[in-house]
Amino acid sequence: MVRTKQILMEYSKFYAYFKLLPKTGDEEDIKNELVSSISQGRTTSLRELSRAEYDLLLLKLDQMVWEQRKMLRKQRSVVLRLMTAIGLDTSEWANIDNFCHQTRIAGKFFRFLAYEELVALERKLRAIKSKRPVHSSDQPKANILVLPQGLNINLNQLPS
Repeated sequence: MVRTKQILMEYSKFYAYFKLLPKTGDEEDIKNELVSSISQGRTTSLRELSRAEYDLLLLKLDQMVWEQRKMLRKQRSVVLRLMTAIGLDTSEWANIDNFCHQTRIAGKFFRFLAYEELVALERKLRAIKSKRPVHSSDQPKANILVLPQGLNINLNQLPS
């Protein structure tokens, strides 16, 4: 009975990894395909895998999840840099979440955005950045008075 619990806990590790994978299509078919590829077509059942095959499957899933997370981190970084470039204060997560939660931007909080949604948000932010003036700032610019040379005017006489 102890052995059964140990195997079930290991299957839970498989399903924890499997849940993190991006899936297109039926989940059962994807699971069967993964198991079949590890067992070289011998089986599509997790229970029929040998210990070595199961460990190899977990290693493969770990690598797949790691690559996905690495891509997600990189895309988040790109989006955050663009938010900073358009003038959003990214020092507070509340500012980022409030900006992303707008329906015209992403419609959900930043932490819940999937990779594809981050790519779409990147396109929107690049469009926003390209439509803004290059040297726009929130502070008003000072007017500069240029006087012709040779004109002797006391600065106290200038109109304010």
